Amino acid sequence: ESNSLVHYFTVNVISPNRAPTFNLQNQTRIILAGSTYSSFVFADSVSPGFGEEDQVVVFYYQYNNPDAFLVQPVLRVGISGGRLVGLMDFEVSSFGQGCVVFNLTLVDNGDEIPGLVGGSRMSDRQVLELCVKGRNTPPVFSLQPSLTLNQNGPSTRVPGFAFDISAGSSFEPDQQVSFRFLGGVTADSVWGVQGLFSQFTIYRNGTLDVIPGRNRYGTFVVDVLLEDDGGVVDGGLNSSTQTFFLTIVERDLVLFLAPQQPLLAVEEAQTQTPLTFPSYFEARDLILHDSQTISFLLVNVSNPSMFTSEPQIDSVGSLSFQIHDASSQEAEISAKIRVPSIETPGLILESNVATVVVSVIPFNDPPTLAIQALVTASEGDGLKELRNFAVFSLGPPDEQWQTAHFSVSFASVVPNLFRLPPAIDSQGTLSFETMPGQHGIATARVSLRDDGGTDNGASDTNIEGPIQFSIRVFPRPRVLAVVPCFGPLQGGTLVTIQGAFFGSYYSRGYQATTYAGLAVVFGEAPCQELQYISDVELTCETPPGIGLSPVTVQISEEDVFRTGNLQDGFIHELLLFGGFKSDGSGYLGFGPSIQNEGSLIQPSASMHVGQVEPVKSVDALAIHQEQMYVGGSFANVDHLEVNSLFRWNGHSVFRVGRGVNGAVKAITVFEDRLIVGGIFTRAFQTRGGSLQSAAMAVWDGNIWSTLGDISWEGEVHALLVHQEKLYVGGSIRSHGSSAFEGVAMYDGTRWHSMLGGTKGGIVHALAASLKEVYIGGSFVSVGGQPATRIARWDGSNWYAVGDINGDVYSIAVLGEFVFVGGDFTTAGMQTVNHIARYHQGKWHPLKQGLKGSVFSLVTVGSCLYIGGGFMAAYGEGQEVQHAARWCLDPLDITPAAYEAVSGLSALGPVRVIAPAAATSSMGFDDQICPIDRMGTHCNSTIR
Repeated sequence: ESNSLVHYFTVNVISPNRAPTFNLQNQTRIILAGSTYSSFVFADSVSPGFGEEDQVVVFYYQYNNPDAFLVQPVLRVGISGGRLVGLMDFEVSSFGQGCVVFNLTLVDNGDEIPGLVGGSRMSDRQVLELCVKGRNTPPVFSLQPSLTLNQNGPSTRVPGFAFDISAGSSFEPDQQVSFRFLGGVTADSVWGVQGLFSQFTIYRNGTLDVIPGRNRYGTFVVDVLLEDDGGVVDGGLNSSTQTFFLTIVERDLVLFLAPQQPLLAVEEAQTQTPLTFPSYFEARDLILHDSQTISFLLVNVSNPSMFTSEPQIDSVGSLSFQIHDASSQEAEISAKIRVPSIETPGLILESNVATVVVSVIPFNDPPTLAIQALVTASEGDGLKELRNFAVFSLGPPDEQWQTAHFSVSFASVVPNLFRLPPAIDSQGTLSFETMPGQHGIATARVSLRDDGGTDNGASDTNIEGPIQFSIRVFPRPRVLAVVPCFGPLQGGTLVTIQGAFFGSYYSRGYQATTYAGLAVVFGEAPCQELQYISDVELTCETPPGIGLSPVTVQISEEDVFRTGNLQDGFIHELLLFGGFKSDGSGYLGFGPSIQNEGSLIQPSASMHVGQVEPVKSVDALAIHQEQMYVGGSFANVDHLEVNSLFRWNGHSVFRVGRGVNGAVKAITVFEDRLIVGGIFTRAFQTRGGSLQSAAMAVWDGNIWSTLGDISWEGEVHALLVHQEKLYVGGSIRSHGSSAFEGVAMYDGTRWHSMLGGTKGGIVHALAASLKEVYIGGSFVSVGGQPATRIARWDGSNWYAVGDINGDVYSIAVLGEFVFVGGDFTTAGMQTVNHIARYHQGKWHPLKQGLKGSVFSLVTVGSCLYIGGGFMAAYGEGQEVQHAARWCLDPLDITPAAYEAVSGLSALGPVRVIAPAAATSSMGFDDQICPIDRMGTHCNSTIR
């Protein structure tokens, strides 16, 4: 099998020419008539075809309405922004109208290969429309060249004065036109063109209606404007002007008079002043010849009483008058003018009658105001009202109907100074309320406004402007403490009132060395002998009282009364109680109780416990220089080391020196010094060191010392001051030339042995009547004579007072009776049970006695107070524990019953009862007479 030869051929793939493309920016474009366009971009994205960028493209185009163009359009391909675009150059006719439609095709110069399908050199045909927007053309018209009128002539109509009237081009057939007087120039006249016509109207058909202006004459060149409604958008024109020559022939004047304003308002403030209003009446549109003069004539005044005299009008129309009665409010003034005629010699021309209304405008006079510069008050003083604080006037009598409105503002460095801020009512009353606890100064400003308003430049606020005043809120006095805070019922205690704001520049508003207007009240009774010490301290002597009283400091100034108090400030006490509780600790008590004090005439039998609690029993009490001195066997009180003795002012505990080295059993005051007795050998000084003194020491407020040339040993259990002598009892014993035992007396210079004293026991008790001293204890003889446990001393000799079968611990004298208490059951062969009374040489039981020891007896008035370890009274159902009261029947017919002293049942035995005053009795002549409401019981002869 044989094969033919191999033949080779070439295949050429020829791409057909791609059609060019372009994009019209807008298919319809608006162009302005009379405009020239160069390089007008009408197409973008011009392309010969993809991959044929080297080809050349051109636009083939056809369009209609060539009359719209002054220069026919040329379309071309150009470059803008680095890209091919379609550009057009043309010029539109000034009055061209309508739209031009372009048929556009883009053609490139690519090859057309015969027989090749799909190629093209031409783009798709597109249509572009250009619409010409025309401009408004000016209207046209003609005028008659001249016009003649008479001066002050009537209305004249001139048909066809304007002619050949057109709104503009033939494209503006629907426009409307209108004429108006534009102005002009004077050719020959004393008048200008302003006011040349009182009427000038040209209708659209060209007819003129004209009236010359008042009194105008001469020759003028007049400009007339014709205007259509086509507007001036895009440079269009809507108006044109023409001129004509106007002649106005001179005739007689027409006179016209008018006021500047038909209403002449006169302020009320001007009513008492002559007033002139220059050229107020005006002759309008009037120019006179040199030969003419004008005169003004007052025609009528409707309310002549309104003026002080008839109003006047001068030669230039100035109006002058003075208001007399502003309340008339309104009057009419009428006038006219006269001028000689030029046209008719001898004729006087007159004007119209012109009228002005003169009205008095009420003018609000500003109010006036005066106030106090300083107002004082007290903190927390309640609502304070100061009438007539603001003295003011709202203006003259015709303004008294108005109401005053006050505006008050204030500033203070003290926050919340007021509970109710300062305000002033319409009557001028200042009111405010201060805040409790806040005090200081506020600076206030007050303004006054009335109801008259501010029309016509008036003022409704006080002429002085804001006025400043101060409100000084004084602090109330503070009472922080009363020292001491207790004293006797009869008063007379010198106390120190501690606190603040008693007297200083800040608290009183002025500086002084002392301040008046001070008072201190205890309850409702004033304190006596009041002394100002400082802003924080006062002193005074307490009034009589009973129980717990508030202490009030009162400050009375001229316009401020203020008080401050300490509610539980002071206790008026009758008695002091001391003893020990079941746990061995001590207590202090005061009677009567603050919950049940009774009355001054009859205090209750009661007691309340004090705030101080010694760690052991209280055995001795005394009042000295308004302070309480307390003795016992305790080492500490309220965590303070006191060593058996301390001073208490009702608030604080103070050491007396640094105490003593043993128990204190008795305290009294002699020659204004404190005498302390007990079971000790040393008294410790305040600043170290000690005084060696057996059983007794003297405290002068600063140091301890001894009394006289004392040299003894033993213990002191009782102290008594009587008729300026000091008596000492106990187990003391001295040696030497004036040896004594048990009891001794000091006369202020030296010690006396009192006939040697006692033997066989201890002196526990001392008491005195008017002339005698009683001693009691456990002794068996005195002054070398038998005396069992009780004796009396008349100043020279000792006397036995019966027999008692047990130790005597206390003695008290009440009227003609001597009362004895202790640890015994019989006295003078009488069963008495721990308490007895001695009267006229005989012993008597006090009722049936008490079930337990009696340690202390004190008489106050006609009553005997009893303290001890007893738990009940024999023969009485009432429970009587530790303390009782027994009051003397003035006729001694029926012995009184024991009264329990309430408040002690939960405590323990009473070791000591002491009067809250220096003495519980008062002296009359040569007798000591305790006082009570039922009578006086005086010591006479006691046997």
